[in-house]
Formats: sequence, structure tokens, C-alpha cells
Amino acid sequence: MRAHALIALALVAGVFAVYAPVPNHDFVDYDDPVYAEKLRAGVSTEGLRRAVAEPVVANWIPATMLSLLVGQAVHGPEAGGHLLVNAALHAATAIALYATLMAATGAMLPSAFVAGVFAVHPLHVESVAWVSQRKDVLCGFFWILTLAAHRRYADRPGPLRYAAVFLGTLLALLSKPMAVTLPFTLLLFDYWPLGRLRQSGRRLPGARPLARAVTEKLPLFALAALASVITFQVQSSSGAVASVDALPLGLRAANALTSIVAYLGDAIWPGGLAVFYPHPKALPPTPWLIVAALGLVGISAAALHQARARPHWLVGWLWFLGTLVPVLGLVQVGEQARADRYTYIPLIGLALAVAFTTSELGARWRRSRPAWIAVATLALLALTISARAQVLHWRDSTALYARALAVTDDNAFAHRGLGRALRRAGRLEEAEGHLAAAMQLEPGRAANRRELAEIRAQQGDIEGAIAHYGALLRTDPDDVRALVNQGQLLVQARRLDEAHDVLGDALARSQHGAPLPAAFRRILHLNLARTLAMRNQLELAREHAAQAIALDPGSPGPRVVMADLALRAGDRPTARAQLDLAIALAESGGDAGLADALRARRDRLAASGAPD
Repeated sequence: MRAHALIALALVAGVFAVYAPVPNHDFVDYDDPVYAEKLRAGVSTEGLRRAVAEPVVANWIPATMLSLLVGQAVHGPEAGGHLLVNAALHAATAIALYATLMAATGAMLPSAFVAGVFAVHPLHVESVAWVSQRKDVLCGFFWILTLAAHRRYADRPGPLRYAAVFLGTLLALLSKPMAVTLPFTLLLFDYWPLGRLRQSGRRLPGARPLARAVTEKLPLFALAALASVITFQVQSSSGAVASVDALPLGLRAANALTSIVAYLGDAIWPGGLAVFYPHPKALPPTPWLIVAALGLVGISAAALHQARARPHWLVGWLWFLGTLVPVLGLVQVGEQARADRYTYIPLIGLALAVAFTTSELGARWRRSRPAWIAVATLALLALTISARAQVLHWRDSTALYARALAVTDDNAFAHRGLGRALRRAGRLEEAEGHLAAAMQLEPGRAANRRELAEIRAQQGDIEGAIAHYGALLRTDPDDVRALVNQGQLLVQARRLDEAHDVLGDALARSQHGAPLPAAFRRILHLNLARTLAMRNQLELAREHAAQAIALDPGSPGPRVVMADLALRAGDRPTARAQLDLAIALAESGGDAGLADALRARRDRLAASGAPD
């Protein structure tokens, strides 16, 4: 027990050594803002409804969203709190993985090595140091608990123990749909180390025990099939699934092969990791594809040949390949070629194959055992140092995208992300350079022009920003967000008739197309209220201002419009009350500059008796 406790403490220490900086990290602007928006309602009826009922970033993950919601209620909305929970879940999963393997195999050191690789490998940094990947660490936690529950069920089958396996599978699927391969890993676990499928003298599972094990897991496969259907529908409706015309099957298959080889390479030598790997959208050289395919076939054939003597090799290799299948891009979701986060569960398979094969060799040559232990310890130490360096690249958006540009080529996504981060930091010239590079790589990408328009607006070139949005809308007239942003700029330029037409068009399109996020709906209603107020259409303006308030009660902007409307109607007390409320909201939001500006506006309005 002392040895087990020491190993558990070592796993926690390893996770702490890698992830100690995360309490001081910020959200990154890749998916995190979408999650933050979903969590704004907090633990309330609306917050719980959104967590359970609404997809987020093309995934329905209610268990993950409830986890983030409850966590935020405990530690607050800052990124550091969420990331600490991620690290704690990761450490708990590493300990559970060690305990499960130890109980199933009785081999302490190989089990500890597998858990150690899981705990400190740099490929896992993306899953832990990114708030949006709570789904990874939560799914991994339930995955390993399900494996542990299945081991107990295999020891002594019973309805309660099977219910624990079923519940674990359900929670893993509700955390992240990648868990559709969890029942497959349970079958592999049956083969080795549980030995439920092996027959004496046979290399492969016997037909009867295999049929019995598959039948036993039919409810779990049914859960996985249902999750697959729901996920495909959600991702298709959100436009995240690429069409065959955009990415032909040949390109997808080639990228899948390339990705497997890349994951193997990164598992052994995890250098040059990035948040985004651009899809090449072109076939690699044919000789390279042939060599890669022959290499994977060779490893598979060797594992199959050694199945009787070394079943752990076959199980580890099939675990790696099988759990990667949903994320190899055969059904392309998103624009990346591959992603480090996709290895969170598959890497366990490779670690299993290496650890138990090495242990078996060490048992043959007992004198070399200390050397094997020393090499394993040094390998884990090297992984820890590398992972700690990788964590620092996740401290904020600027560092994250700068790192991606340093280790990848022709990465328009990273140029755009870095440009956006620099724009928000006020480094407009640098931002413009990166966005120009993104525009050169992807001339037709609306997001590039949108960011350039934002830079023009920050530079005070309102007309230039309006022109950028005009060019964007000529390409895609249905871009409602571009309409909202252009309408807001037209209000600032006092081109009221044009603003009214553009914003009205945005409102009509938003009611018949995909729903706008709440932040854009608030901006839309607020600017419609402003244009209508300046055109003296006071009742309509008041209706839109009220809708803006309902969408975001903590925003001072709609209160200022309400004050102007009251003043136009000659109601000075209401105007002053609305401005007082706007000032209080600005102060509570920590915007002292806006509060001072609103005080000056209140004094100016009171002195002149007319709206600004």
C-alpha cells in the first residue's frame, strides 16, 4: 500500500510540475469565448437549460457544460479556476488509470509508467491547459472509471456492476462524443489483461467468448450509435462537416494516414506542437504514402503475429488505432488536419504496448532491470520538462498563435488568431501585417476581412471599415454579423438612413436564418434603437432598447439610449435615472473611463436639455 500511495503522489506531483502555471492563464480566443457566453447565465434555470439543451461549438456535451457551470459557481468565472479543475481531473484520471491497470495485471511498474506517460506527456497539454477542452479531461475521467467498473464486473458479473459500466459509458459520451469507441476498448480489455476472450493454444479470440462479450456490450454499442447519430446531426446543422466536394475521400484517406504517422512521431518526440495544423488539401507524394502505409501494416502484422506471446502489444496498438478512428478526418469536422487533443485517450494504447513489452523483456534479462527503470524515469522526466514548456505557450492567445506560426508553415488560422489578439492589445500595425498574411493565404475568407475592418475602425477610419464590410457583403449578402457590424459603423458615421436599412436587413435575415448569438442581437437592437431615436421614431426605439436590456441587463449602452429617449420626450427625471443606472453598471463592470464619460454626458444633457 505504501508503494501504491507513493506512485499516486508521484503522479500528482508530475501533474503539478507541468500545470502549476495555469491559475495565471487567460482564456484563449479559440472556442473559449463561445463557452464563456454559454456560462454567463450561471447556475440558474436559464443557465441549466442552455447547458443541457443547447449544443456548443458543434457538440452536444451536457455533462461537460454542467461541470463548467458548477465549477464557475465555486471558483468564479476566471480561466484559472476552470484550468485548475482540468488539472485536478487529469491527475485523478492518471491515478485511476494506474489503479485499474494494477488491479487487472498485477504489474506495478508498467502500470505506473503508463499512468506517468498519461500524466505528463506534452501531447496532453492541449486537453488540460485549454478551458474548452474540459470535455477531453471529463470524458477521459469517466472512460477510465468505466474501465475500472468493467474489471469489477468481469470478476463477478451482476446487474449493479453492469449498471456502473453503463452509467460510466453514458457519462463519457455526454462529456465528449469521441467516447463512441469506449465499448471497443472494453472488448480489448476483455482480451488482455482480463483474458475473457482467449482460448488455450489460440492466438485470436474464440468465437463463442467473443460473441458472448459482444452481446454483453450491445446496450453500450447502442448508446455509442445513438451518440454518433446525434453528433452527426448537430455538426451537420452547424455547418462543421465538410462536404465530399470540398474534401474528396482520397484526400481524407491520405490525411488520415499522415495523421497516424504524425501522432506516432509526436508520441516519441513531441517537438513542434501547435494549436492548429492546417489541412494540406493536397495529396502527399505517392512514395511517402506507400512507405507510411507499409509501415503501419508492418506494425499491425507484427502485433498480430505476437498476439499469443505478447497480447499487450496487440491490445495497445489496436487501442491506439481504434480510438483515433472518429477523429482521423474520414468524416471531416472543422478545418484542421489533426489535433494534439485527439491523442488524449489513444496515447494510452501506445504507452500500454511499450510499457508491458519492455517489462516482459526486462523480466527475461533481470540484470538489465535497473537500467530499464532508469531509462523509464529519465523518459518521464524529459516528458515533464517538455510539457511544462508547452504549457507556457497556452498562457494567452498571443503566445499560443505565435508558437503555432513558429512551428508550422502557411498557417492562415494562426495568422488570423495572432492578428486578432494583437488588435485587441492595441498593436494595430503588427495585427494588420498578420491579417494581410492570412488574407494572402485565404483570399476568400470572410473572417480576415472582418478583422481588417475592425482594425480600420480602431484606427478611426470608419469609412474604411465600412468599405471592408461592404466588400465582404458583396461576397456573402447573408452574413448577418457583417450587416450588424456595418450598421453599427454607419450609426457612428451618422449615415442614419443607410444604417436603418442595413440594420433592418440584418434583423429580417436573423429571424429567418440561423439565430444570432446574444451579443450580436444586443448590438443589433441597440443600434436600431439609436437610429430610430435620431429619426424621432421614439416608440419603436424604446422597444428595441428594451430588447437590448433584456439580452444583457448589465450593459450600460441601452440605458443611455433610454435616457436620450426620455429626454426627447421631455422626461428629465427618467433621463437622469437611466444615466445614473448606466454609470452604476459601468462602475460595477470595472470600466471607470466609461463611467466618467457618462457622468460628463449626464452633466451635458442636464445643462443643454437636449439629447447628444
